[in-house]
Amino acid sequence: MKDPKFAEFIAYCCKGEEDPTAFLLQIIDAAHFFDDLYDNDVVLTRANLLDSMWTIMVALPRNAFYRKFFWELQPLVTNAICNWRVANNLEASPSGETDLRVAFVIRSSYAELVQQTALLCGGPEWAAQVGVEVRRQCHAEPWADYVKSVEVQHGILQRAETAGQQSGPDSVRPS
Repeated sequence: MKDPKFAEFIAYCCKGEEDPTAFLLQIIDAAHFFDDLYDNDVVLTRANLLDSMWTIMVALPRNAFYRKFFWELQPLVTNAICNWRVANNLEASPSGETDLRVAFVIRSSYAELVQQTALLCGGPEWAAQVGVEVRRQCHAEPWADYVKSVEVQHGILQRAETAGQQSGPDSVRPS
């Protein structure tokens, strides 16, 4: 995990349990790898490729927590991938600021995996207790930084944060 504080937070959500913590960190790292590969915005090395291959094909299937709760977790993994794809489509051709705001949230649908893992580790009260911070952590990127990255990636002409200050229909349009 690239951010040690986020890794600590994930362990906290998992009540310090090793297998659920490893599951979340591995799946989040794999998702970031594929996002970087898809966006082509980070230089990936052969080591990155080999590490991700190992994680996806060996480490995750061996994870005892993932195996035990596969039928509860796999639909959330599937949904996170589908939402990530939808977010990429919305970013590529937004009909307005609302599309970008939706994409900003659903691209991080792995938050549901963190929430569900917290539930499985500590019950509904625990999941509710950590839930607000799960959302804060998973959606921590500042809106302006996100919009700038979409502009760079897709060539959006007008900045969404200024479009939101104008009256009338959404002002963000594809180039």
